[in-house]
Amino acid sequence: MSNELHTKIEIEEVYLKPFSSLSLRNLYIEDLSHDTLLFAQELRAGIDLESIRSKEITIKDLTLSNSRFYLKKKADSVNNLTFILDYFSAPKQPKRKSSFIVNLNSLKLNNIHFRYKNELVKRHTAGVNFNDIDILGLHGDFSTIDFKNFLLKADIKGLKFKEKSGFELKRLDASFKMDSTSMNFENLSVQTNRSKLGKQLRFKYATLADFANFIEKVEIYAETEDTRVDSRDIAFFAPGMNQVAFNVGLSGKLKGTVRHFKGERLLLKTGKATYLRGNISVAGLPDIEKTIFDLDLEQFATIKTDLEPSIAGFSGQKDFKLPAILTSLGHVNYTGKARGFYNDFQLDGSLKTVLGQVDARVAINLKDENSYEGSLKAERFNISGLLDNRQVGSVSLQADIQGTGFSLNELNANIKSQIASVIYKGKNYRNIRLDGTVDARVLHAQVDVNDRNLKLQEKLLSTFVARKLPMIFRLS
Repeated sequence: MSNELHTKIEIEEVYLKPFSSLSLRNLYIEDLSHDTLLFAQELRAGIDLESIRSKEITIKDLTLSNSRFYLKKKADSVNNLTFILDYFSAPKQPKRKSSFIVNLNSLKLNNIHFRYKNELVKRHTAGVNFNDIDILGLHGDFSTIDFKNFLLKADIKGLKFKEKSGFELKRLDASFKMDSTSMNFENLSVQTNRSKLGKQLRFKYATLADFANFIEKVEIYAETEDTRVDSRDIAFFAPGMNQVAFNVGLSGKLKGTVRHFKGERLLLKTGKATYLRGNISVAGLPDIEKTIFDLDLEQFATIKTDLEPSIAGFSGQKDFKLPAILTSLGHVNYTGKARGFYNDFQLDGSLKTVLGQVDARVAINLKDENSYEGSLKAERFNISGLLDNRQVGSVSLQADIQGTGFSLNELNANIKSQIASVIYKGKNYRNIRLDGTVDARVLHAQVDVNDRNLKLQEKLLSTFVARKLPMIFRLS
């Protein structure tokens, strides 16, 4: 065979049990360039020769241990394994009487070193470079193998390895199918450096070369449960993700590319007290400054001390801060829609807090001056928690607001409000119209009160002192 293949093939030891098994030790095969193609310290095969007269050999089980397999694609676009595959493939010309069809049913890998180099591509890329792969410590069991109808179909158990980039597959179990345009993992259970995935995962692509541009060209379809995804693991395949940081628990359905994906019936958990339930669309990653989020939320629950570092990590802005006023709201639950950038967005929904509930239709920009514009509706909202003043109790109101700043020192806003009721010094005042502006801790407003205990139509100037309710009134 060495002469027929025009290369060097050496075997130190051969043990053959007729019609049953074959064992080889220190098998060495060179490619046509006289570089190492395969070295197998031990190769054991269970063989079925029932169809040998039809030039068909079935390997029932093949075990490779402590082996090296070095594959390369050469400048002529042919890989260094092609000459062997051609030799064993079904004959295309009648004169090739020596050709056999070889079937493989199962494969066991123990401590394999696999390397693939595409010599046509010289460009270096960060993370896993699919044109220059180097895998160490490869272990795994492959059963029910099918090469006839697929590039590869197999049930995989216990697959693990480390790649030179630092990516580690700690364990993968799945029913796997691969053809020229897709990879499909069913009954999936996989653990990597910091992530864990389960249930089903499918990649779609035009050619395998698309993995070199994983972010834009590889479509992902995933149905997940009991899954945790860490951005650092994604970055091995999409280096642009290095600028963001997140670790999220996930269940639901995802489809699309890293650049633009959608999620259906998602449950996402991150931090200590933040979780999201609903449908999402995300477009623009990994450039977080240009990424648009479109969220339809059944529930979004969080707290400022948890949400702030999560946004800072996801945005790559380590100094990102949420308005201090959110601390007073405690744990919040939001139901509704949110659309826009992480720091410039629109809300249309209901927010439940420890101080009460607010229905909001508002645009918020957190980039510079913390600007906002929209309408609010509150029922029995405990405004004293925001103003730090026990003289004021709950308030029910509808208001249109436009302004900047969330603290009293920064507040500059125009307000048009209809206050249905407000508790002040233990008394409930109703039917109040207040239109005005707040600037530099001073409220200028037209106030109309139509309460049975108070009738008032006045222009009012009020100064806020140390976050207290107005301490100075001047009516005109």
